[in-house]
Amino acid sequence: MITTRLAHSENEQVSADSPPGTVIKTFAQLRRTDVATVGGKGANLGELTAAGLPVPPGFVLGIDAYEAFCRSNELGPRITAELARTNPDDPAALERSASLLRGLVLEASLPASLQSRIEAAYDALVEVEPSSERVAVRSSATAEDTAQFSFAGMFESVLNVLGKPARSKPSRLVGRRPSAPAFSFIG
Repeated sequence: MITTRLAHSENEQVSADSPPGTVIKTFAQLRRTDVATVGGKGANLGELTAAGLPVPPGFVLGIDAYEAFCRSNELGPRITAELARTNPDDPAALERSASLLRGLVLEASLPASLQSRIEAAYDALVEVEPSSERVAVRSSATAEDTAQFSFAGMFESVLNVLGKPARSKPSRLVGRRPSAPAFSFIG
């Protein structure tokens, strides 16, 4: 997830009770070498920021945050089982699986430690730049634009998110997609 400033150290964990390595990084802390943990979009925003180009301030939840979300809701085994029984060549089956998996994400809740860090990051962003009260929430999948896969346009971006929705239910924002075609690339 990418959101449009956070003043914490680069290696700071979500909290003492969160899984090791779960971090939120500012664009200024990201480089191209971070693609595997924050995705291409997040890493490129870091490069643009470092180059001094006009990039709105923001932060990225890394793959560790996603993994903590999945672990805390025991999503991994359910996702794996659903993907194993889905025929990637059957569009109707893909749509059913995509709908079921979106539902799992939408019903899930954030770990408290991650929730508080997202809230703190959002609050810090708005405090430093009040015009950033409205944010964009976007995917930055770690494999979304690689030599093997292209997920361009398959994940939903949510623009002009104001206040509490940006802080309290990011899963409701990012869980609205991926689409069935994105699932056909998995497995």
